[in-house]
Amino acid sequence: MALINCPDCKKQVSGEAERCVNCGYPIRAKQQRPGVRVLLSIVLIAIGLYLVLAGAVMPGAVWVGLFILAFGGLVLLGTLWKAVTG
Repeated sequence: MALINCPDCKKQVSGEAERCVNCGYPIRAKQQRPGVRVLLSIVLIAIGLYLVLAGAVMPGAVWVGLFILAFGGLVLLGTLWKAVTG
């Protein structure tokens, strides 16, 4: 457990602390697991693919499916990018 200087008040605080005990500045952001976002994006991609493939039966479903598919892909890419870059 190393002591670091708070970026805001410059006083020493534990590097493991979530907030500075002196001024409340966030030292360490809470780590979020990307599992929920990955699951959501996979569900959106599956729904989008279903609508695109069912477009012959349901008129207009292709465009809605493409939109949902693109949105799910962007959510997945954003989640993976954040996981890789930190």
